Amino acid sequence: DYMMIAVSGDALVKNIRTNLQAVLETYDDTMWRLFAYDPYTGEYVEAVKPVNQAMDPFDGEFKIKPGMGYWLISRESKDILMDVLSYDNDIGSEFYDLIPPGWRIISHPWAAGVDLSTHDIEVSEDFVSWDSIDDNDLVGQFFKFTGLPGDWYEEISFDRETLEANRSYWIRNLKPYPVAIRFKAKMVVGHVSEPPLQLRHVLAKNRLKKWISDRVPDCFASTVRNVPPDPPGAVGTGEDSIGQASAGGGCFITTVTQNLDSRFVLIYMVLLIVISAMSVFVLRKRALL
Repeated sequence: DYMMIAVSGDALVKNIRTNLQAVLETYDDTMWRLFAYDPYTGEYVEAVKPVNQAMDPFDGEFKIKPGMGYWLISRESKDILMDVLSYDNDIGSEFYDLIPPGWRIISHPWAAGVDLSTHDIEVSEDFVSWDSIDDNDLVGQFFKFTGLPGDWYEEISFDRETLEANRSYWIRNLKPYPVAIRFKAKMVVGHVSEPPLQLRHVLAKNRLKKWISDRVPDCFASTVRNVPPDPPGAVGTGEDSIGQASAGGGCFITTVTQNLDSRFVLIYMVLLIVISAMSVFVLRKRALL
């Protein structure tokens, strides 16, 4: 069966395929398969080692990091996987991440379960005002994988459930621009750390995107559905490949800009490029002061 997995702690080797090969041996889609989900294209990417690419995406955009989640299916016992998915935890007591528009697979980086009694889980569109995950208009709730064909997912209820360690979940951004999510242990008091620099880059971009969407609301009509995408179900290398028929097929999520008038798309892209350049310039200038 498929599993939605994640890594807890800080792994020295950031390629999850390389780590899993320590217990599952060389990648072989008749024995095990691994996928990441690209929220910007709405497509799954399999962890087949690339032959003609300059960089393995599992060393780049899909490398192990806090918040990253993956799909795994294996003929081996699930129990043998836990050791290779857990590392000495020096992640700290909080972390920030971004959720692009639409669906994203997300996880937390700790070796124990997380819920609203142990952590504040909050979202923001400006890194200034933060709303609780269970009372906001930016994102929906977390969904967990049940493995039941035709009814793959179940919404997490924080009244009785936790976000488990080494597991990942679906979450949906309801806005046409990225929003931030913050996990912070409740035991920590006092000053809250600043979001990482690369996340602060989106602050100016978000303000622009929100300004545009407030003025042209109909342009951001999206066909993103209300339930997460099906498990990968990708075609394998042969009849013996696992994870094909049982998963229900691949998926593609329509981008939020599909119904934009071409004039607004052009204006939107030009403004984004300008504001991105300005924000990078300002941040670099501050760094030199």
